[in-house]
Amino acid sequence: CDKSTGTTTKSIITNNSILIPLQAYLYFPIENSKHQRKLYEGNIQLSQKENDLLNKISATLSPTKISKSDILRYIYHCGFKEKNVIKLINQYIISKSHYLKYSIENPPDSIMKLLNIGFIYVIGRDNQFRPIIMIDIPKVKDVQNKLQKEQMHEVLFYFFSFIIEYLMLPGQIEKWSVIMLSKNESLEYSKDFNFVFNNI
Repeated sequence: CDKSTGTTTKSIITNNSILIPLQAYLYFPIENSKHQRKLYEGNIQLSQKENDLLNKISATLSPTKISKSDILRYIYHCGFKEKNVIKLINQYIISKSHYLKYSIENPPDSIMKLLNIGFIYVIGRDNQFRPIIMIDIPKVKDVQNKLQKEQMHEVLFYFFSFIIEYLMLPGQIEKWSVIMLSKNESLEYSKDFNFVFNNI
């Protein structure tokens, strides 16, 4: 739920102009780091090292429906360690089938009810059109105390799946920004967030 407008997920997906501003389609960031890739799709030039590992892992996962750009993300996340990449991709496939049993367009009311508490929400975009996610730490802790771990994982898995599906633009917007409202609470991510980030 977007707290600033009161807009819910179910209503926002009916109007794509709200999801990605028209100016974003004209924004193409330039890769300027040799150490960490910022873009994974679009008209990008892969290095020999990237290509070799990408092709090797793609061949290993041939029956699996996962895009090469997503495999490349896992390659960077795992520091080019092949076994870790394959392990995490398999873990993601299992988690997705477990936590996302419905379409993103039609989440169950239980998910929407939890999101409307406002412990995590999107408040707009930054100057590079990346979605800005607000995390209210005290509310997160309150929700965690009331929910089972499975429920927390399910709502976070849905939230970030929605961000990836509807607020990203391949080759242009592939990251998000995070603001944490701490109110003197710890700024460290919880194990629930780490679990979902590692899986998604």
